[in-house]
Amino acid sequence: MAAISEWGHFLDSMRNSDEPHTELTQRTQKWMNSDRFAHIRRHYTAADISVLMSSIDLITPSHYMTQKLYKQLRTNFNNRTAMPTYGALDNIQMINSTKYLPAIYVSGW
Repeated sequence: MAAISEWGHFLDSMRNSDEPHTELTQRTQKWMNSDRFAHIRRHYTAADISVLMSSIDLITPSHYMTQKLYKQLRTNFNNRTAMPTYGALDNIQMINSTKYLPAIYVSGW
């Protein structure tokens, strides 16, 4: 229980010392309220996240791939269809199957 209270004090001190996080907090809140996360229950707020985020806005290629996968899964859900996939065991299998399948399950990568 002491660790939780220390964490709360840390967040409070960060929140009080750094006011420019309001825009970041609003963007984080908008992201948390998006359709993708509508049914997620959180025990923290967007302000808790924004004080811990880096000031450098880093977007990696995986960001775009997760958006593409989510849209495809949402489309399949709405149309009541399935998406064929393949469990790749190595990178050669993965590369060869990308021509034929919309999604590949890669475990442990």
